[in-house]
Amino acid sequence: MVSVSFQLGNASYYQKEYTKAIHYYEDALQKGMNTHYLHYNMANAWLKIHHHDAAIKAYLRSLSICHEFTPAAYGLFRVYFVKHDYQNAVSALRPVISDEKLPHYLFAQAKLLYQNEPEINNHKLREAHRLLSCAIDLDADFAQAYYERAYINSKLNDLSGFARDRNTAFGLSPQLREGHVFNLFSSQSL
Repeated sequence: MVSVSFQLGNASYYQKEYTKAIHYYEDALQKGMNTHYLHYNMANAWLKIHHHDAAIKAYLRSLSICHEFTPAAYGLFRVYFVKHDYQNAVSALRPVISDEKLPHYLFAQAKLLYQNEPEINNHKLREAHRLLSCAIDLDADFAQAYYERAYINSKLNDLSGFARDRNTAFGLSPQLREGHVFNLFSSQSL
């Protein structure tokens, strides 16, 4: 039965037997099950074993069946981001997030990368920088994104990037200057 293979795939996935889960999901597909959930679950299993291209294909199949299936769009975003394919990462979210809200989503994801971490590392900061850059590419007037990117530039010791982004943020939104608290550099650079 189709549902038995699918359920065995789910059970294997939860037992962290991802290759076995993929086998069961493929069996369910061969037996005629072709739902967005099946492809989404298969994509997640491929992602767990770091087969990014297979995960992308499965997420795309899921989205081709159900265009507005948010979990598949977020999964696709994650895998493209891991592969440093930022243009496709942003495009993956367009079916489920309006273009007007997308820069704010990217901004929020960037802040999550470094605000909730007990120890900030350069890898996380660079990922956040890329997310903020994507947000700025989508909305060149997004003052808060420039401001946050200036903060990250300061943590990465990029003085020219810090000054450029800070000045752009202040030019777009002078009220940001009132709450400006970058303490890494001397007051002369502020």
